[in-house]
Formats: sequence, C-alpha cells, structure tokens
Amino acid sequence: MTRKTWIAASRYFWFGCFFLLLFSNQAHAAYAVIDADSGRLLEEQQAHSSLPPASITKIWTVFIALQEAQTDETVQISQHASNQEGSSVYLEAKEAWSLESLLYATMLQSGNDAAVAVAEHVAGSEEAFATVMNEYAREAGVTSTWFQNPSGLDQDRHYVSAYDMALLFKPAMQDHRFRVIASAKQFRPKERNSLWINKHRLVTNDQALAGKTGYTLAAGRMLISYFE
Repeated sequence: MTRKTWIAASRYFWFGCFFLLLFSNQAHAAYAVIDADSGRLLEEQQAHSSLPPASITKIWTVFIALQEAQTDETVQISQHASNQEGSSVYLEAKEAWSLESLLYATMLQSGNDAAVAVAEHVAGSEEAFATVMNEYAREAGVTSTWFQNPSGLDQDRHYVSAYDMALLFKPAMQDHRFRVIASAKQFRPKERNSLWINKHRLVTNDQALAGKTGYTLAAGRMLISYFE
C-alpha cells in the first residue's frame, strides 16, 4: 500500500489533541486538509475564507528566501529588524548572522526580527520582499491570499485562506532544504550559545513531520502541519 501524506491548515484554539479539533463557536474558524501529493481537498470548513494568517506566513518567507538566496550568505541586522514587536530571538543591530541561522530562527522560534532581517537581505525591504512573496504565490495558483510582510504581524491587507496556505506548503515541502528546516526539532546557531527548540509540539513529539504555529490577537491561534 502506498503511504499517504497530507497537509492540514487551520485557524482555531489549539489544545494539542488532533489537527481536526475545532470549536464551532469561533465565528471565523477555518481548516483545510489536502492530499500532499495531489493537492486534493479532503476535509474543510471555510477553507476559502481570507483570514489573517499570523506566523504561518513564515513558511512562505523561508521558502522564498531559499529560492532567492544562498544559506551561507551573511546578513547584517538592521535597526528596523532588531526593533520588531512580538515574538523575537533578540537580534541586535549591526550583528552579522548567516542566512541559514536566521531561517531556523524564523521557523523554529518564530522570530519576527529574524523574518524581517531575511526579507531585507533578500529583497532590500519588507515591502519589496512581500512583492516577491505575492509573485511566487500567484505562480503557485492561489487566489485568496495576499502578503504584506514576512512575519505575519497583523495588517489590513495581509491575509490567506486555509486552503491556499495548505497549497503553498505543498511546494515548500518538496524543496529538500526547506523540508530539513521545517522538520527540525532543534537548532543551535553558530552565532550564539543558544539551543532553539521547535515551537510546534506535534513536530517535537514525532506526531507530524513538519509545520508551523502562529498567534496574534486578530488571527487567533493558527496551525499548519504535514503528516505522513
């Protein structure tokens, strides 16, 4: 029997039971489960509704960076990147980091500062990087998604649908470099004496192969997971 793989993208309050756990009293709760090989939609609720994505945005940020740059490149941290609100790995202005370390910081620690540093290095600014994100998203065939920043912080015109996000995760997981980063349980950056643990508990507990969590007040709790 051929082993099946699938991707689940959802927006709801997460209690760690199973990816289809959903509280129906959440007016904007949505989820999509797709076959990771064909992209066929298997299960859904409001799968095509455009909603704020929070930090699952960073899946596309890391994937785009891998298409546009080399992981051994050196990134100079800007004052703007170091001043990002929300989740952070506490980068300091003028520090030099490898792009590889910043990609792990973005995925495993959900560092908004790391995501912005990656975007500025690859495209010169957050705005320019968002343009590249949208170009790749259009090429991937999604229709209910628009990116305005690389971190997922709330902005009026920054939104995805659960189905679109699952579809975007599909080509990302087909990139071996991305797959290694997204499935890592931990990472120790060479620039700092730290051990970063993946915040996605299904990954660290061997229940999912890869994924990303996210949360903002506007978006609520987000989760995208890849299962085999």
